[in-house]
Amino acid sequence: PDSAPEKHYGKINNPTVHVALNQLRKLVNTLVTRFDGPPTEIHIELTRNLKWPKVRREEEEKKQAKNQRENDRIKQELKKPDLSPRDLKKVKLWEELGKDKLARRCVFTGRTISSAQLFNGEAEIEHLLPFARTLDDSMANLTVAMRWANRLKGNNTPHEAFNDDRHSDRKIVWAEVLQRAGDLPPNKRWRFGPNAMERYEKDGGFIARQLTDTAYMARVAQRYLSALEGVDRLVPNPGRLTAL
Repeated sequence: PDSAPEKHYGKINNPTVHVALNQLRKLVNTLVTRFDGPPTEIHIELTRNLKWPKVRREEEEKKQAKNQRENDRIKQELKKPDLSPRDLKKVKLWEELGKDKLARRCVFTGRTISSAQLFNGEAEIEHLLPFARTLDDSMANLTVAMRWANRLKGNNTPHEAFNDDRHSDRKIVWAEVLQRAGDLPPNKRWRFGPNAMERYEKDGGFIARQLTDTAYMARVAQRYLSALEGVDRLVPNPGRLTAL
């Protein structure tokens, strides 16, 4: 329906790639209009790591299959067959908080998050290191937290937002936050440290994320452009051609 195009046509869950694909759409439509029709041949440059060996491709396929099984399990257990990709991600992050549902607590407030709160707006996906500063939308940078606590945290790291107990009046105590953070996976715990942003930048997190997004963009763009009527040939070129 025209009122919900993303629901009708589908959506790229990675926001960076979603925006990039939309810009590609505008560019292609402009060219089609200017030249009275689509091109007969398109050359699109792909990043190097798309030329994976067979073993690497098989690993990726297994990973995707496992992810699909997890999605199906969640839909069946919650009896919600129409869960969106974002809702599925939210449930996975919620399950990560503890095996026992009663132990699944907001890492900032310590309050138990129920399955109902995942869908009524009381709990939401939270970027541990601010997305505006890292562009990191990976699972390693996400958790589920109470919405009001997320608003208090704002565009800060956990340490910047809560380390001095400035929100102790809301019963957010930094020592208790760190204790709960200790139950998170290792790739999330360090994000509560005082130098989390420095470590992220030193480890090349931003660059690594951009390369991953670029590879994803290239794959989606190739598939997207192949649907353009009138194109006789779509030629993928390896990224090293630019250097040459």
